[in-house]
Amino acid sequence: MLLFKRSEAAAGFARFRGIEIAPAAEVATPAAPCYRLAMEFIGDSITVGACNEDGAADQWESRRTHNNALSYGALTAAAFAADYRNIAASGMGIVVGWVPFHAAEAWDRVYPDPKSPKADLSAWTPDVVFVNLGENDDSFTHAKGLPFPATFSAEYVSLVRSIRLAHPAASIVLLRGGMYGGAKSPALRQAWEAAVAELEGTDPRITHFVFQHWSSNHPRVSDDRAMADELIPWLNLQSFIATRPGLQ
Repeated sequence: MLLFKRSEAAAGFARFRGIEIAPAAEVATPAAPCYRLAMEFIGDSITVGACNEDGAADQWESRRTHNNALSYGALTAAAFAADYRNIAASGMGIVVGWVPFHAAEAWDRVYPDPKSPKADLSAWTPDVVFVNLGENDDSFTHAKGLPFPATFSAEYVSLVRSIRLAHPAASIVLLRGGMYGGAKSPALRQAWEAAVAELEGTDPRITHFVFQHWSSNHPRVSDDRAMADELIPWLNLQSFIATRPGLQ
């Protein structure tokens, strides 16, 4: 039996209260999963799989059509038989966004809330951490008629270095794309590229990947698959994947 919470952490709670079995039945302990590596994805609605089972229009009244199990991150992790974690919140930005907190305040919390307790980051160690953030910094400022945040690059660098401190042995992949801002916004692209150049210049285990596929709405499952189909072959060429036993 596999339990998977489809919607993001802020959209309802899941509580496992046990199972019922037939009077004469027995319960067997399943074999422990045999994961080849561990992947963690940090991001916003693109990464959380928001609206990916919707029709022509995004809808937020019900999260029944928001399915992280079919997000690009989950599909990518499945391709590598990887243990998968997703730390993402719709509307979250680096400097500004559609929620009243930013990534640096929430990525290491139990829930996406700066008041939530700190998570025990030593309890689970990722081999690869993916970061896909910036779309909301662009969409929020554009919608409000504001300039793109001048501190984006510096705060992006600070966030990634905090992730590095928490996971010193992990490879970190900086992602961009999936929706309009990441694909087409010059302001976001330039600020992101400046941050990436600084980070890659000082940390040999940081690299980057830019999605070519993007959606004007939130990515649907077909878009998630297209994104995963770009990321998976690229990962297969990276030394931190290709040199792992059993992953060639």
